[in-house]
Amino acid sequence: MIESAAQLYCKPPVEFIANTHVVWGKTVLEISIAPGKLRPYQAPDETGKYQTYVRIADENIVADKVQELAWQIESENRPVSFHLSEKETILLNYLKQNPHISVKKLAIIGMLTETDAEMLLAYFLTIKLITPLHTEKGFVYALFDENAKG
Repeated sequence: MIESAAQLYCKPPVEFIANTHVVWGKTVLEISIAPGKLRPYQAPDETGKYQTYVRIADENIVADKVQELAWQIESENRPVSFHLSEKETILLNYLKQNPHISVKKLAIIGMLTETDAEMLLAYFLTIKLITPLHTEKGFVYALFDENAKG
């Protein structure tokens, strides 16, 4: 049943390892899924529409456009390069003084379209200068901290 679901409902199909454990006389099924290399992965939501998901802690969250763009850039399998221009400097300076930034806030302070703000954040996400944070209002982005837990 699990194998069928992984094949039928996941695009591309998800590979997993299944183990059973007996705990207090009950059989527990453990499913382990390693991070995939064929990102992004999609699965149907409650309405049957396929959505792209990102795993955060123990939750599957619908990915935003920035994450999808970052996966697209990574899938091109070529070096990411850009010039540190005014818009990149504005973003870095903002994040040095503030805990995070949203796409809309970057568009406003950088005088960018939302599409350009998403692309800039995607490039920074791809090279691990920033990290996504999920909030009640959606995704925001913070400077990457390799010492942070998560």
